[in-house]
Formats: sequence, C-alpha cells, structure tokens
Amino acid sequence: MLLTLVVLSACRHTEPQRAQPEFRITLSHGGGFTGMTSGHHLRSDGTLTAWRRGLAQDEQIEWTVQHTKEDARLRAEGLRHAVGSWRSDQLGNMTTHLEFTLCDSIWTWTWPGNQAPAGAPQSLSDWLSDFDRLTRGGGAK
Repeated sequence: MLLTLVVLSACRHTEPQRAQPEFRITLSHGGGFTGMTSGHHLRSDGTLTAWRRGLAQDEQIEWTVQHTKEDARLRAEGLRHAVGSWRSDQLGNMTTHLEFTLCDSIWTWTWPGNQAPAGAPQSLSDWLSDFDRLTRGGGAK
C-alpha cells in the first residue's frame, strides 16, 4: 500500500510550461554626413540596451537595464498590433530603422526622419512614443 502511494505521488501530471519565443526589437535613428547611428535593442528577456555606431564600426554599448520579461512581451505584442500590415522601406538623409526579430523571422521598416511618417498608422506613432518613454533617462522605468 505504501509503495502504491509513493508511485502515484511520483507520477503526478503537470502541464509543461510553454517557452515564450525569443524576440528582439531594434529601433535606431541616424545616417547623415557623419553616418552615426544610435538605437536601442529590447530583448525577450527584458534586457534594454542603448548603443551607438559610427560608419564601419561595431555597436558601442552606452547602457543596459533589465526590465521584466512580461514588459518586453507586452511591447512586442503592441508593436505587432501597431504596424499591422503597414510597410515602409523609404530612406532619407536621416533614417529611422525599426526591426522586429521573432525566432528566425525578421520584419523591417525604414522611413526618413525620426518620427512616424505620414501615412503610418496612429497606433505606430503611439507605440513609438511609448518606446521612447521607456528608453529615456537611461532606461528608467
């Protein structure tokens, strides 16, 4: 009888935890005659990194701060909702580059200037403002 209880308790069924897919959001601005670009990466683990890169140079990390995985996930979902089916591949002297990497897929949007362009969904402008607030002040929450 005791052996039966031990075996039954060892065989408890538990639901496997689903792993959240890995993603990275990159938002950067730059170009111009200097070729200097600055931007931020937000990863699925909540890591927010600010960086700068000159022409033909690697990214130079300025700061990194840890946010929650849930906060990062909500921003990724917000981005996917914000852009919907909108696409942009325009370039300018100063260009904004938005990239969303999910597992092995990459979506990229580019446009001139550092604000959402005319014709972009209002939801994208709202998402960009929210992301900008996240990145200000060294990533302060």
